[in-house]
Amino acid sequence: MKRYGMALLAAGVVGAVVLTGMGARDLYLAPREAARQAAAMRAVDAVPEAMPTDPVEAQDAYRAVRVHGMLLPDPVTRPVDHPEMGPGLRVFQVLETPEGRITLDRGFLYDAWAQDPLTATEVEVNGTLVWRDAEVARDLGAALPILVATTPTGDGIVPMPARAPAPPLRRPWMWFGLALAWVGMTWRATSRIKRRGEGNVTQ
Repeated sequence: MKRYGMALLAAGVVGAVVLTGMGARDLYLAPREAARQAAAMRAVDAVPEAMPTDPVEAQDAYRAVRVHGMLLPDPVTRPVDHPEMGPGLRVFQVLETPEGRITLDRGFLYDAWAQDPLTATEVEVNGTLVWRDAEVARDLGAALPILVATTPTGDGIVPMPARAPAPPLRRPWMWFGLALAWVGMTWRATSRIKRRGEGNVTQ
């Protein structure tokens, strides 16, 4: 069973290397992602400024802006559960601005009001730039980013402000612990093979 013992040892080494690599990756990424989230939180809470001429996700994600424009007809709605007001619709509408067209996430609308016409046309709104809901933007014939309103835009629609997402959970020490456990299990298994005389994994 020498061949079996060697294969077991090789699998143990590969497994330990992979788990150690995953731990090293998480150890490297965790502070960078925490810094990215902190920057996003600062951007969300900043004083709104003018809309960038050509917004780029790497530098403008979660930027607070103030925009003036005209709401175009034919909004798109998506079902949503508001944490306080319950089920309803999230209203998206194209906003024509001096900088071009952008999708405006106006916020929450009660189901009971879904059939009422939206009459707001000209709005001035504070909002946050996000790169998400690409399908909605495509349905409206607009490009990303989407402007998530933080101030009311009329028609009884309640803003649902954007929040910076939590960074992915990183657990480097868990991976390092699993690597040690893997090494220990491999050593026990190969030692058992040697004791039983089923093969020699060192020769």
